[in-house]
Amino acid sequence: MTLSGDLLIGGANVRGSAAAFCAINPATGNPMEPSFAGATKEQVEEAASLAWDAFPIYKDTSLDDRARFLEAIAEGILALGDDLVLRAIDETGLPRGRIEGERARTVGQLRLFAKEVRDGRFQELRFDPADTERRPVAKPGPSAAKRCPRPCRGVRGIEFSPRLLCRWR
Repeated sequence: MTLSGDLLIGGANVRGSAAAFCAINPATGNPMEPSFAGATKEQVEEAASLAWDAFPIYKDTSLDDRARFLEAIAEGILALGDDLVLRAIDETGLPRGRIEGERARTVGQLRLFAKEVRDGRFQELRFDPADTERRPVAKPGPSAAKRCPRPCRGVRGIEFSPRLLCRWR
């Protein structure tokens, strides 16, 4: 794994024009190479403009292509091997097991997202044909609310009332 300290804008390595900084090894306090130059406002705007232009192209890709893209990112992370783990240890001071666990979690999530994208269920597409026999139902009177259960605790302690549900049955 070779780090250049460059920005990646439009598929090209570009040296940032703003002030440079280095990662600091927390165990030694020493700066780590390479230095990373920050992006200027113009460089950020260029990157954002290119991303905006790329969106319609990506949006029109198939779900299978998007899933393969996510899987390729996961494989790329794994392909970095021990170099990535050692750099992360040096930059964070975290133990090897923690770094390897974070890498496994990230790769696992990318693969999970790829599976979800490939399945397409996230789009929540529904086909709900009109019911030609449907007729409006009379709104229940105030006495209907009295027959419903009392309010109860919901998720994370949020109050909700099943009475609201009763009014719309």
